Amino acid sequence: MNTCSVENRNKLRYKLNLNKITPAMKLPARVAIIATPLPITPIALKLKPKPCCKKGITNTLLVEVKASPNLNKKINKLRLNGSVNKFTEFGTRRRFSRVWQDKVVGHLTEQQRIRDIGFQGTSNIYLSKKHDIPCVGTFAHEMPMVYSGIYNDNLITSHRVMLSDWWDFYGKDLSIALTDTYGSDYFFSDFNMEQSINWSGLRQDSGDPFEFGDKAVSFYDNKLIDPKTKKVVFSDGLNVDKIIKLGQGFNDKLDVSFGWGTNLTNDVGFKTLSLVVKATKSNGNGTVKLSDNLNKSLGSKENVSRFKKEFNYTNTKKEELKN
Repeated sequence: MNTCSVENRNKLRYKLNLNKITPAMKLPARVAIIATPLPITPIALKLKPKPCCKKGITNTLLVEVKASPNLNKKINKLRLNGSVNKFTEFGTRRRFSRVWQDKVVGHLTEQQRIRDIGFQGTSNIYLSKKHDIPCVGTFAHEMPMVYSGIYNDNLITSHRVMLSDWWDFYGKDLSIALTDTYGSDYFFSDFNMEQSINWSGLRQDSGDPFEFGDKAVSFYDNKLIDPKTKKVVFSDGLNVDKIIKLGQGFNDKLDVSFGWGTNLTNDVGFKTLSLVVKATKSNGNGTVKLSDNLNKSLGSKENVSRFKKEFNYTNTKKEELKN
């Protein structure tokens, strides 16, 4: 997976101060970054102390008492599986709370130092620094979506330029390619030999993960690249059972890792939100995400139709959305 070690974290070309990010990027002069606020419905969550609880106990502690056993059960179940499945905490977007995510990452870090549970780090830059663990991640769908607005006259070029710019900017250390923005079939057809050799691997985020794993193995085999030398990060709706099954299916074929999100940082007894954050416009043009699951597709009907045609998208599968 895309990883920057603790030692090399500060060498990466990103900045935590958002006001200082854009000067490091060379965007076309005509492109402006505009944040448009969306209506948000606040949700008030009240956790009432039970009579048995001592006066003054905090809501956070009540959540911890309820959720910590779930977390430990998951860790133990992964261990009892007999093989170590590598995973990274990907749960920032849908976490129960900042405090709880911090506790989850802290506990995983502590357990990893005691015994190998497969924990590789977190995609949360702040928590990687706080707990002195690797920051790990991949680019998001927003990258190709935004580039499609900048290069709206040639959508195929937009995706190719995005991958080229990402490689030029980050290089090998952050070279896991997200495959499904415009459908993984298009991605596999367009990812060339040089990229296949240079990039560390791929991320699966929609559709059938077992089907994707088989396609990834065939993709590298056909290019005479040993699939075991390439990382595949599964990150769609994971839970312990799914991690174990995918590990059993592909650990001996690929360098497998898991980006574990909602089920890791928001399994506290409450229904979770199916929350997505995506770019809707870029350079004045509407953006589209197609995905390998049409229920995850985003964009206007007109734009979706155009993008399907441009990227030769023929998938018709619709699957229930998983948090």
